Amino acid sequence: GSPDGSPDDVGCVGAASVCFAALCLCNSAAAAQGAGNLLDALAYCGAALALNPARGKSMLRRAQVSRALRLRSDAADDYRALVRLLEGASVRGAEGNDGSDSPGAVSGNGWLSDAGAGVDVESHLAAAKAALRELERAPAGNRSDDPPDHYATLGLLPPDVGVTERANRTRRVQRTDVRRAYRALALRHHPDKSATTFLGSNILRAASGIWPGSDSNPGATNAGGPSPHDVLRADADRIFKLLGEANARLSDPTARAAYDADELARAAERDRTRRGGSGFDSRGGHWGGSRSTGGRGG
Repeated sequence: GSPDGSPDDVGCVGAASVCFAALCLCNSAAAAQGAGNLLDALAYCGAALALNPARGKSMLRRAQVSRALRLRSDAADDYRALVRLLEGASVRGAEGNDGSDSPGAVSGNGWLSDAGAGVDVESHLAAAKAALRELERAPAGNRSDDPPDHYATLGLLPPDVGVTERANRTRRVQRTDVRRAYRALALRHHPDKSATTFLGSNILRAASGIWPGSDSNPGATNAGGPSPHDVLRADADRIFKLLGEANARLSDPTARAAYDADELARAAERDRTRRGGSGFDSRGGHWGGSRSTGGRGG
């Protein structure tokens, strides 16, 4: 990959190589999430899904990152898409159309692209539905009208830390820290640069030869839907807006004081009602029951 972590040097010569690039991008998202760079993780996931929209792991990763940033609507949208994808895979598995040896287990060539043969679709489907139900219930300290975690957006504080740690760490964040974090992220996530930063020029050139609507024809569509170029631009616009909102709130002393007070109240409420997660680990990004704060593995 390129020095900034994007697979710019992958030899993209066809659809298979572009799909492999999507796998690499999802791995980059996992690494960024583990390092606390949640906006980068969102951008890598968006690029992966622009290249391979049917890759379940990329949907899951983005849902988990959105959830960590308290982008509940975005997370729910990705979980719903994942449920639809897994339901389709479950039907194909039951009909024996996937080449696997038993119903309910599918090869990695469809719904998860690279997950390997014998993936247990039913358990992952149940876990995705459970995660979606948990989001829709809006548990204590995570109401649907809560603002995003602006400190986590800027990489200044891990998401969902306890009340004591949040109070101590937010007090140490200076306005210069906010300004410095914003400027660094704005350079990477500006909509005019984001696609090249996170996807790479070689991948963009390869994608333009496979799907209409990339660099050479940005207004075209693919099978009546948005082109990968349009998807990438919309994703970059959304992330840049999120970044701007975080900077505006934390740069204004009065607005920040009010936000910090609300955040401490939310953290205290979460601490009182903290319980184990259901299904997928929203922080670790693993398929299965193990928990991790690192989240490696695309």
